[in-house]
Amino acid sequence: MRLRTLTLFAAAVIAPFLLGCGGSNTYNPDLGGGGGPTPSFTTTASPASRTITQGQSTTYSATFTATNGFSSTVSLSVSGLPANATGTFSPASVTPTTGGAASTLTVNTTSSTPAGTSTLTITGTGGGVTRTRTVTLVVNASGGGGSAREEAIFIADSGNSRIVRINNMSGAGWVSFGTIGSGVGQFLAPRRVVQDKLGRIYIADAFNHRIVRINDMTGAGWVSFGALGAGVGQFNNPHGLALDFDGRIYIGDSANGRIVRIDDMSGAGWTTYGVKVSVPTAPGEFNQPLDIHVSRVGRIFVADNIGDRIVAFDDMNGLNFASLTSAAGLSPSTIDNPLGVTTAPNGKIYVAERGTPRLLRVDDMTGGDAAAIPLLLVYDVHVPDSNGLIYYVENGQRAIRRVDNMRGEGQVQFGTPGSGIGQFNDPYSLFVVPD
Repeated sequence: MRLRTLTLFAAAVIAPFLLGCGGSNTYNPDLGGGGGPTPSFTTTASPASRTITQGQSTTYSATFTATNGFSSTVSLSVSGLPANATGTFSPASVTPTTGGAASTLTVNTTSSTPAGTSTLTITGTGGGVTRTRTVTLVVNASGGGGSAREEAIFIADSGNSRIVRINNMSGAGWVSFGTIGSGVGQFLAPRRVVQDKLGRIYIADAFNHRIVRINDMTGAGWVSFGALGAGVGQFNNPHGLALDFDGRIYIGDSANGRIVRIDDMSGAGWTTYGVKVSVPTAPGEFNQPLDIHVSRVGRIFVADNIGDRIVAFDDMNGLNFASLTSAAGLSPSTIDNPLGVTTAPNGKIYVAERGTPRLLRVDDMTGGDAAAIPLLLVYDVHVPDSNGLIYYVENGQRAIRRVDNMRGEGQVQFGTPGSGIGQFNDPYSLFVVPD
């Protein structure tokens, strides 16, 4: 009788516990063990889906947030990649915080990566806890019979306090980010926008006197650097913005009359070059450097607006400083109020002039073999790849344009005045993702 009673007691007490565990061996750290909530973490990933062409790269942002005092290091991995594709995290591990610790997943494909859709599983493991999140990767075919290369064009829509991204000159894929203000997700006169090799987007937020970086057009990963002033870590109306091959950030600190270079968005490696003067003539003198461009060979070009010249130098000490003030054979020949400068893969220099409203091209810093397209009010120019297509901002039309050559052939225009989709208000600059 005693044995039967003990058996019934065991069935009544132990069986519900076993049933509650189900058939899964997965450990749920949030259940705890009677000593209070167990330290753990959660994870999110964005965007939910990326689409690229064979041979291209893309990025996702994964964020890990600590709960209940979790303090362990979490190692990161990704699975589900298509053949001949790789995925790497930077950093490779994180320590979750209550505010969220982020890592960027970069996926690289090759020309032999098969076209199709893959579900990637991002996994974080640490402190006895494992968390996963899935994202989608779509790889389109390239080459014969495949998809044509899609452009990615970013526009600093200054008067609307936003940046815009479109896939191509038809305006397809329109997405905008930003509202007027000084908080997160807000801009006051965004002047320049560029994108790095990881797909992150940088903005010169001029009247907020700061540089902003976001992971994508959702605004995820927002980080800003800078405040009003003339000291270290300070800007006054920053207009110019460029990245070099190593990812360092160059800023045309307009009202301070100087060029600033920082290693990253922490401001590390702060270096300045230049001094503000009323009439710049000597090396290192500037008056409103409104645009900055780093060429494919690392030479630095600056549109010195009030100085009425383009200057170029090799490093932040001003090595091999050169000045371009006129273009041979043109009338007028002198450069007047340059707003933008860029170089093409073949080394030719393109200038957006406001004083003499025209798009200017010269062979080099001697100003030889000059050509020009008269315009209404050109603000910026970009020649992204060896195709030689020329993109520029025609601010007078509140539009962007693309032409085949300096004869203006093959002109395509996109944009009308306004604040809706397909409209711009004081578009200031553009950035076209290179090949």
